[in-house]
Amino acid sequence: MEKLRAFSIPLLGLKDDIHHFDFQLDENFFSQFENSPVSEGLFHVKLALDKRPNLLVMDFMISGTTAAKCDRCLSAINYPIEDEQQLIFKYASSYKEEAEVVYLASGTTEINVAKYIFECVCLAVPMLKYCEASDQDCSDEMLKYLDQQEVPAAEESTENPLWDELKKFNHKN
Repeated sequence: MEKLRAFSIPLLGLKDDIHHFDFQLDENFFSQFENSPVSEGLFHVKLALDKRPNLLVMDFMISGTTAAKCDRCLSAINYPIEDEQQLIFKYASSYKEEAEVVYLASGTTEINVAKYIFECVCLAVPMLKYCEASDQDCSDEMLKYLDQQEVPAAEESTENPLWDELKKFNHKN
C-alpha cells in the first residue's frame, strides 16, 4: 500500500477552509485493492475538502472511463463514468465508520483518502453497462442472434398428470 501514499492528506497544517486536491487513477491504483470490480480505467478525481473545527466534509467529483463488456452484445467498450459523492468525517474518541459518516480519532494528523476514492468509483459504476452509454452501437451480428432465440409460448392445453391429481385433492374438501 506504499503506492497509495500519494493519497494521504496532512490535516495538521490545514486551516479551516475549503481545500482542493486532484488525483489521477489508473490500473496501478485499482491493482492495490483485492477483488476490485474495476481493473482497467482512467479517472480524474477532484476532491473538495471543507475543513471545519469539528468535522471534515469531502466532496468527490469523479470523471473517467472504465473498460467493460456490454451486457447485451458482449462488445468491449470504454464505459464513461461521471459521479459526485460526499463523505463526512467527525472527530470522536476512536475511529469508527458508518454509512455516511466516518469518525476519526481525536488528534488524527493525516488521512489517506485512497480507500474512500476507490469506494466512490466502485459505487459509480452501474450494474448493467450498454454500448449506447459509450457512443457505440451494439454488435449487429449478436443482436440478430438474440432476435432468433425467441422463447416458444407455453402451450396451455398440455395435460400434466401431477396437476390433475392435485386438483382432484383440492375438490374433495
